[in-house]
Amino acid sequence: MSTDPQFRPLRRFRSLAAAVTGVVMVLAPTACGSNSTGTDSTLVIAQTSDVRSLYASSSTVQSEINVSGQITEKLIALAPDGKSFVPALAEKWEPVDAETTRFTLRTGVTFSNGEPFDAEAAKFGLGVMRDAASYKPYTSMISDVRVVDPQTIDIVTKNPSPLLLAGLAVGSFQYPPVYFAEQGVDGFAEAPIGTGPYLLDKRTKGVSITMKRNDSYWNGKPAIQSLEFRIIPEPASQISALRNGEVDIVQDVPISARSQVKDASGVELVPSPATRINYMFFNSRADGPLQESKVRQALQYAINVPDIIKGALGGYGQPLKGQLAVDWMSGYDSDRTVTAPDIAKAKALLAEAGYPEGFTVPLEYAATSKEIGQAIATQLANVGIETTQSVMEPGTFVERIVTNKMTGLTFWGFLAQPDADDIYRGFQSDYRFSYYNNPSIDSLVNAERSTLDPDARADVFTQMLGAFDADPAFVPLYQSDEAYGVSSSVTGFVPQADLKINVAGLSK
Repeated sequence: MSTDPQFRPLRRFRSLAAAVTGVVMVLAPTACGSNSTGTDSTLVIAQTSDVRSLYASSSTVQSEINVSGQITEKLIALAPDGKSFVPALAEKWEPVDAETTRFTLRTGVTFSNGEPFDAEAAKFGLGVMRDAASYKPYTSMISDVRVVDPQTIDIVTKNPSPLLLAGLAVGSFQYPPVYFAEQGVDGFAEAPIGTGPYLLDKRTKGVSITMKRNDSYWNGKPAIQSLEFRIIPEPASQISALRNGEVDIVQDVPISARSQVKDASGVELVPSPATRINYMFFNSRADGPLQESKVRQALQYAINVPDIIKGALGGYGQPLKGQLAVDWMSGYDSDRTVTAPDIAKAKALLAEAGYPEGFTVPLEYAATSKEIGQAIATQLANVGIETTQSVMEPGTFVERIVTNKMTGLTFWGFLAQPDADDIYRGFQSDYRFSYYNNPSIDSLVNAERSTLDPDARADVFTQMLGAFDADPAFVPLYQSDEAYGVSSSVTGFVPQADLKINVAGLSK
């Protein structure tokens, strides 16, 4: 258990309130790579799908941010272990009062086009974040951004909020004000400019994105001179390219391929902190059986999570305990347990809901989750629920989710922040892609977001979990054990909880 005061036990829950109300975070910049002038070193990262945009604020999908985030940086970031926050373009922060947090910005930082990064630029960047549809859930608590002096800003929240730092760590990307205003979102997406360690070189849509080193990077010249994100849709082809030396990093090694990577010469299987929360959610707003709460309760009893972990996952995972939070997150309830599968109970609930013979429902998931999707379909069939499976390319899958096109059951993985709010607010009825509507959950999420009192938040999360029990929005499944495939020629690779690849810290 961490001894950090941000994570001390508070009744059955943990709290990050101290991160906003009483902790000043300071971290000296760490030089990138070896700071070598470098030979013509090139790093190639396999990417399952192309990015939709190089405008970082267009997406919350980490595989896309992994690309745009090499160019565009944030004010603060999630620590590698995912349990706290560390400085980026802001070097420290401290509370001014219950609604105001003061951020001191790094000095001497410029965007790659020569524009200064200062308080006015930071205020502009936060304005961009607040306007971006993808990030409104992370900025709704902000009421004002005030310039104190050229290197200091105050961020003011509408109410005392425990979620400001988490929101900034997710998406406080910084943009050069003059250039961004000239180009607009669409123009910027084609030719992004940032403070980051790399500069866009060339993009061939559907094929690759190449970057070159920013020799004037504020945190030291990166050792890797050229960077390529190569689009290779098939996981098997990615593994083959890694073993043949054609790519240096595979970001998400499938369970079925991990032994191949582990046993191959010249490559390493690198485990990653387990922070992806996997669950199945329902479109309970659409007409049909999923509108019935007892049907959704039945689905929870129909799924045998330990069997999925043992079989389809090969043991690489831990079951969620009747909730979507895990033990290092605020909002985790240590009294809850893994839901025991019970086929008889599932069938009885289906009968009470008016579906004694079961029904047929769509089941949608990404191609990278094929084994899991098939295991879920088999278990549902055991209680009379047949599925029509749609297996999609990951980019298409994400696009369908965020445009509210999922029609039945969806298997989904979510990279968690250190606070359960980041997950549960996705079930508010006015969330940008919500498939669930429960006024009680709407109110409870608003309540836990508007207080710094850890005991009050604990009470609200207890009520929220009870409301989800009565009217399920999801089936909790498991917390992933992730793994990367990395060429032995790459040094300095450290997996991060948010699955970001810190290319600036690598050498080859």
